[in-house]
Amino acid sequence: MSTRAWVRRAAVTACVLVACLRGVTLLAHPTATSFVVIHVVNGAPSGPISVSVTSEARPLLMKLEALAGAAPSSANLPAGAVDARIAALGTTLVQHVELDLDGTRADLTVRGVERLKDRPEEVRVLLANNSPSTPATTIRWRTSLFFGSYPLAVRAGDASAMAPEAEQYEWLSGAELSQPYRLDAVATPQAGWRHASRLVLIGFTHILPGGFDHVLFVLGLFLLASNARTLLLQISAFTVAHSCTLALAMAGWVRLPGAIVEPLIAASIAYIAIENLMTTRLSKWRLGVVFLFGLLHGLGFAGALASLGLSDGHFAATLVGFNAGVELGQLAVVLGAAVIVYGLGLTPERYQRLLVRPASAAIAAMGIFWAIERVL
Repeated sequence: MSTRAWVRRAAVTACVLVACLRGVTLLAHPTATSFVVIHVVNGAPSGPISVSVTSEARPLLMKLEALAGAAPSSANLPAGAVDARIAALGTTLVQHVELDLDGTRADLTVRGVERLKDRPEEVRVLLANNSPSTPATTIRWRTSLFFGSYPLAVRAGDASAMAPEAEQYEWLSGAELSQPYRLDAVATPQAGWRHASRLVLIGFTHILPGGFDHVLFVLGLFLLASNARTLLLQISAFTVAHSCTLALAMAGWVRLPGAIVEPLIAASIAYIAIENLMTTRLSKWRLGVVFLFGLLHGLGFAGALASLGLSDGHFAATLVGFNAGVELGQLAVVLGAAVIVYGLGLTPERYQRLLVRPASAAIAAMGIFWAIERVL
């Protein structure tokens, strides 16, 4: 096949796959810009229950104005005015959130809107529960404010303490109803290992099914691996790098805005795939490039972890558990790809022509698409 014919086939394949995958772009790297924390003060069934909803201020205001049928505010509205407008639309916000106490919807009101000091583009909306203080056994949560995935944390302990006595987490999608949380179980402090085990699942689901961009990056590494050694070298460089920046970012020593990190992550996916199209063997600079991109992806993982609104109560357990889940997710991707390739039984030439080149072209196109989408 001529070079021109190959380029034409790869381009057509890429366009078809991008069109098919366009509907799942919301699944790419769920670094939620919104999260919800339900705080059970002192973990007592009859104690006060409060809720905080954290989200980017201006997108939240746009949603509330649309839901209320109000005229959209000016894009140049000062931060203080944005916060005041969100508070004024508190009734609309409360209509689209639901805190269930033993099957009865709680009476929530907005009692404050505050900016986050470390992320000034985000606001925390504080909701108070005005329901009669009768003992509740279980609580559940849902909201129609968010269209994508977002994390929910349920905490017990003194609200003024830096670290809660206990906390549990889960990812919800759109208006999905949370699992029921027994208040007596929430109030039971968790040992570090149990806390870590919960974070393993969150880390895994951050890759599968939630981190489609990370999946494509790992597949890009896999496609250029002619043998287990080259694959191991690339995965090891990537793992060491993202583990370092994840730990540094969690410790607060490294920080880079998501508006910068996310487009760069998408660009890294495109670069790896394009390099796959230009060579059939591991170049001398490939491992260095993979390591640098791993540093970027680690910041992305840190952003996703920060978006959980996690406390600092179990730093080491959180780091180990989440990172272990990420590694298991990546391993599942590699093993799945290996099983498929082995089952096809292609010769090296046919493997390059029928799988590596079209798949790399599609991955490159998707990476470029995401990079542009995330910048805009």
